[in-house]
Amino acid sequence: MTLDITLSPLYRINGQEIASLPGLLTIMPPQNAAHGREKDRLIVYLLLTGNSTFSTTEYLQVAQDAANVFYKTPRTLTSALRAATDHVNKTLLERNKTTSARGQYAVGWLTLAALRDTQCTLSLSGPMHAYWFGSHEMRHIHETAVSGKGLGTNQTINIHYAQTTLSAGDRLLFFGRAPSAWDSTLEDPTPSSLDAMRRRLFTLTHDDLNAVLMQSTDGAG
Repeated sequence: MTLDITLSPLYRINGQEIASLPGLLTIMPPQNAAHGREKDRLIVYLLLTGNSTFSTTEYLQVAQDAANVFYKTPRTLTSALRAATDHVNKTLLERNKTTSARGQYAVGWLTLAALRDTQCTLSLSGPMHAYWFGSHEMRHIHETAVSGKGLGTNQTINIHYAQTTLSAGDRLLFFGRAPSAWDSTLEDPTPSSLDAMRRRLFTLTHDDLNAVLMQSTDGAG
């Protein structure tokens, strides 16, 4: 089975909904992908916290560089996910060294989702959440004791790996922080379509939002 993936950012700042989410990329395998990466589609969702200011271009560059490292890393899938995460950690660590004298710092929360056919492998660093919604069940993927506090503070990286098998119609929701108003929806995501669930999550709260909603459908990949 081959699945198409639709990504729908939920991004709101100071009451304004914004269509493009910085740090969100979805990438098809390049022609020069390393051995073992030829069939992996990658979603990069990077959320930067702290008081250091990143332009949209800088934000995307960190995410793109992580994807480049992923596709250049052969061997196992977890090796590639770890290498990409380590690159983000080193990038932020170097930047923090140059800005710490001014009291500025950035901490990266990172979700990587690698898709191969119907298999989705997740790599979470920092207090990221992933919710998988199947046709009859829900799974909350979140282990802060494993995923740590985030990237860019020291040379050690913490990663929580998880896997799920996707079927057509399944949804995934990624976020770092969620408003409490979402609690009931996350326990019972009754809307029948991606757009309906997106509208529901937006209208439940007026808080700032930074999340990604994903749905898989039958398609050509």
